[in-house]
Amino acid sequence: MLKKNWLLLFLVAFSVNVFADEPQPIIRTADPLEMSVRMDLPPHITSVAEGVVYVLGSSGYHLVLDEKTLPGSMEIAKRPIPPKAIRHTVVPIYQAILWMIGDDSRLVVDPVQKVISFEKINDE
Repeated sequence: MLKKNWLLLFLVAFSVNVFADEPQPIIRTADPLEMSVRMDLPPHITSVAEGVVYVLGSSGYHLVLDEKTLPGSMEIAKRPIPPKAIRHTVVPIYQAILWMIGDDSRLVVDPVQKVISFEKINDE
């Protein structure tokens, strides 16, 4: 009788319904561009490209500039960081980059290759 009780307890405790029609929960990984960064840049960082590389830090993402596929990316990268981007606050990495590239540019993200870039927004 004791063996049957232990067996029954074991089966109930470790039972898993593998034939259930209900969807299984999805495990999501955190987006590295959602990590927080302090928008206090060292004084030697003056261009948008330098600032973006700095805030990307150890996120695993890299900045890629390609004029053929993303027109204006080099021009944006060479710009000085706008004063309004330095806000001495903690924000997600993507927000810090958006502040640096300005309102006339769009952030382009490839989460598979872990690269980012930017392009000019056409005023059409």
